[in-house]
Amino acid sequence: MNLTPQKAKKRPAVFPFVLLVGAISISFASIFIKLCGEVPSLVIATFRTGVVSIFLFPFFVVKGKKFPKKFLLLSLLSGLGLAFHFGFWISSLKYTTVASSLFVLSVYPFLVGAASHFILKEKLTASFTIGSLITLAGVGIIFSLGFSSFSLTLGNLLSFLGAVSLVVYFIPGRVARKKIAIIPFLFVVYSTATVFLLGASFAFGSRFTGYSTKSYLYLILLAVVSQGLGHSSFNWALRYIKAALVSITTLAEPIGASILAWLIFKESLSPTKILGVSLVIFGILVAWRKEKED
Repeated sequence: MNLTPQKAKKRPAVFPFVLLVGAISISFASIFIKLCGEVPSLVIATFRTGVVSIFLFPFFVVKGKKFPKKFLLLSLLSGLGLAFHFGFWISSLKYTTVASSLFVLSVYPFLVGAASHFILKEKLTASFTIGSLITLAGVGIIFSLGFSSFSLTLGNLLSFLGAVSLVVYFIPGRVARKKIAIIPFLFVVYSTATVFLLGASFAFGSRFTGYSTKSYLYLILLAVVSQGLGHSSFNWALRYIKAALVSITTLAEPIGASILAWLIFKESLSPTKILGVSLVIFGILVAWRKEKED
């Protein structure tokens, strides 16, 4: 099966706005997850994709077209990757600090970039590599005060597996989005993830009832804002730019999360964090610098 995508289509005028909305929306994810701390990780992940799947279903019935088998399989594989990502990463927060988990997870643009180069034959510029390193350094600085240990822990291992899973999410998704409209693609990806996460939840004995009203409210907000707007915006962008660029752009999340934590939880926004935020922004800009030439 040839996975090399065709040349990206011309980006619409709303492209920068959609990416901005996506970056802001995913920044709320860690806030909503923290606010529904009584809910098990797999249940949170299931709600995150399940609510959006239910919302998309009627649109899929009306607008959806029959999938070519190749692209249906790729979309199913992308959904499986998303399920494993959420399952591993959200579970990692139970065993390690948020800082350590997010820092380990932030290596995924390098993994996606390498996979894009070898599997999709998408050229990686020097600007992307340098920008990725700068961004990773910025993420490390942002969360440096939260590191309890650099040793390999179960939580860090789960977070790394969550990073690897994002390769399975982004690479097939990049190819499928070249041919499949956004609504059918999102429905197949999110519903596939929901089915696997639902099965895992039941397998581990997790329950979906008995939580506080506030927790359910934050679960819905997580689904609508962080998944429906955030992840969907980046899935939409896969039609127009390389998977590697989409992946590094999502690292804007620590910036928004840090600012929101400062506003909502009164967590300090120290000079160190401000330096880290500045490096993340600069690194993303460097990674994008040569994009028009590709």
